[in-house]
Amino acid sequence: MNRRSVPAAVFAAAVLLCLLLFGGCGSTEAAPTVTPEPTPCLHEVWENGICAQCGMVCEHSSFTEEGVCESCGFLCPHTAHSAEDARCLLCGRRMLHTYDGNDLCVCGRTAPAADGYLDPALFEECPEQGSLVTLLYPTPNYLSGDEEEIKKPLYAYLPYGYDYNAEQRYNVLILMHGSAGDEDYWLMSSQDYDSSHEIYVPNLLDWLIYLGEIEPCIVITPTYRNPGTWWDGGVGSDSYQFGSELRSSLLPFIVENFRTWAEDGSEAGLVAAREHFAIAGASYGSMIAYNAGWYRNFDLFAWYGALSGSGISGGDLAAAMERSGLPLGFLYACAGDNDSELTTSRATYDALLSEVPSLKDGEDCVFELVPDASHDIRVWENGLVRALLHFFR
Repeated sequence: MNRRSVPAAVFAAAVLLCLLLFGGCGSTEAAPTVTPEPTPCLHEVWENGICAQCGMVCEHSSFTEEGVCESCGFLCPHTAHSAEDARCLLCGRRMLHTYDGNDLCVCGRTAPAADGYLDPALFEECPEQGSLVTLLYPTPNYLSGDEEEIKKPLYAYLPYGYDYNAEQRYNVLILMHGSAGDEDYWLMSSQDYDSSHEIYVPNLLDWLIYLGEIEPCIVITPTYRNPGTWWDGGVGSDSYQFGSELRSSLLPFIVENFRTWAEDGSEAGLVAAREHFAIAGASYGSMIAYNAGWYRNFDLFAWYGALSGSGISGGDLAAAMERSGLPLGFLYACAGDNDSELTTSRATYDALLSEVPSLKDGEDCVFELVPDASHDIRVWENGLVRALLHFFR
């Protein structure tokens, strides 16, 4: 064996091992392998809240007022809402409670005054308050039959937020006082609801809107009387003069001065917007709502409230419907179970259903009894709330 060949073999083996382990025995290092960063998905195409490119599911964390997701454009279906304030559980938009024949909403909430009594919480101050304005509107003196122009006052309730959104339009309720009141009855003072509570209608309206019971609306309280008069000769003359006022003076003035759904105050404009106008009244105001509103101007109002009063036959109401050829939105009528107007109010309601078979009790109209009540404010305040639950739907 050649002794000099051994070191050479060992050296060769060492070189080979070094190459295998370290890629070489010198000081030169191999360049590291660089993995390119993936291009982030821009999520430019969404389908039902899922990115069509990468499959990511949008979290829908921010929505517009219309319920559209600001990230992916998903339109919220508003499938569930809170029982407390009717806000959509997904997008937060305020919805409306809708009640079935048992006064229950799908969210589990019971309709206000379902048992004939308002929740005491509604007497507390609402955190979102509307505003009140008073205006004078010009009108011919229809009661005197001459061309004399007079100015009459009205009060208006404007819902919270009215001044913030100049584009929003509103439904309008004309709310009439009884024989012992005037235009300030409903909106300008508190009333004794029961022995423990006073009720202030503007605050009540604030709560109904805040809790998602009704859409924000404008409430107008005029008077059917003319200046200097207390009693204008009974329902016939009152309803005649005020029916003319409604059509030719008051409603055009409201359209001109408030953001309603009517395009203008012309007769055609008012008729086209009748689905957005309601008229209701308490006691003698019910008679005005029936006579001046329904009988003389059925083509201008779709929604009616008769809160413990009548003063007209069901046949006359049916004739006015037939004459106009237009559908009824809803009629809400009520009286106390010990009410002096219960018999006549119920008789008018029943006669109307008899004369117009197409009207379905519980669907197109309803008559409710307020328990333990006479011809008093609890009937009227409860009735106002219950009527508004049906209006503008």
